Amino acid sequence: MRPSSVIRPHLWWLVPAAFWVAAPAAGGNPFEVGAGDVREGYERPDYHTRSAALSATPGHRLDLAARAQAPPLGLPALPTSARPLRREAVDLGRRLFFDRRLSVNGTLSCGMCHVPEQGLTQNELRTPVGLEGRTVRRNASALYNTAYRPRLFHDGREDSLEAQIWSPLLANNEMGNPDRSAVLERVARLDDYAERFAAAYDAGLTAATLGRALASYQRGLLSAESPFDRWYYGDDPAALDAPTQHGFEIFREAGCGSCHPVGEQHAHFTDDGFHNTGIGHRAAGAPAQPERIQIAPGVFTDLRVAVSVPRMTCLLYTSPSPRD
Repeated sequence: MRPSSVIRPHLWWLVPAAFWVAAPAAGGNPFEVGAGDVREGYERPDYHTRSAALSATPGHRLDLAARAQAPPLGLPALPTSARPLRREAVDLGRRLFFDRRLSVNGTLSCGMCHVPEQGLTQNELRTPVGLEGRTVRRNASALYNTAYRPRLFHDGREDSLEAQIWSPLLANNEMGNPDRSAVLERVARLDDYAERFAAAYDAGLTAATLGRALASYQRGLLSAESPFDRWYYGDDPAALDAPTQHGFEIFREAGCGSCHPVGEQHAHFTDDGFHNTGIGHRAAGAPAQPERIQIAPGVFTDLRVAVSVPRMTCLLYTSPSPRD
C-alpha cells in the first residue's frame, strides 16, 4: 500500500557527482574534475562552500542521454519534443556549458552562475556576479529537471530551451556578446568545435544548432529517485522516518499541494503557474518619501511625488521542489 505522508528534504546543494564535469583540463582527461574555487567573504556567512573539495573528487562522465531515455523514479518520460537525446549533442552541450570563452571577454561560463555542486544554481550570493562585476539582478534558476518546464526564466518570457540560451549569451550584464554572429564566429575558431558540430548536426554550427546543443545537455540534468520518490512511488516504507512522513501530512493538510501538486505517478511539486502572493504590495502602497533629484547642473530639489519607476506587486513562479 502506498504511504500517505512524506516531505522531500531540502538538500538543494546535493547533486550527482557526475554533474561536476568541467571544461577540459589542460593536458588532462577531458572529463577530469578540476580544482574548485576557494570562495570566502560572501554575504551569507552561514553558507560554507565545498567547491575547494572538488579537486579531490573522482568525478566521472554520466551518460545523460541514456538517463533521459529512462528517467529516474519520480519523473515522467521527457516531452516528445525533447526525445530522443543524442549522446554527441549532449556531450557537445556539456562542453559549451562550462566554456568561459562563450562570454565576450572569456571570463564567464554558464556553469559559473549555475554551479553544479550547488544544485545548478548559486547559493553564495543573492544574485550572481555577471560580466565585469555587473549585477544579474535575479538569482540563478536551478537547472535540474528543466526539461519539463513549459516556461523559462523567472518571468516566463521564453518557452524553449533552444531559444532561452541566447538571453544570457547576449545580455550585457551576463556574457556580454554583441550579437549572435559574434558568438558563432568565436566558437567556430575555438579548438575543434566546428568539427564537433558537423558530426552532431547536418547543418553544422549555426545559431539553431548552438541552442540545440546547450538545450540537449540541460535536458539531461535529471534529478529524482530521492527518499521521497523511493518511499512514495517505490513503496519503500523504510525510505523516510516518521517525522518526515508527518511533515508531508502537514504539507497536504495546509493545502500546499494546490500549487505544489503530487501526482499519482510522478511529482514536480509545481503547477508551472504564476501566482500573485502579495509580495511587493505593502511597498507599492507606501506613502511617497521625499526624493532628491537634480533639475539642472548643481541644482537639486526634494520632491514628495514619485518620479522613479514604481514598485510593482510580484507574480511568483511556483518553483519545483529539489530532490537530493
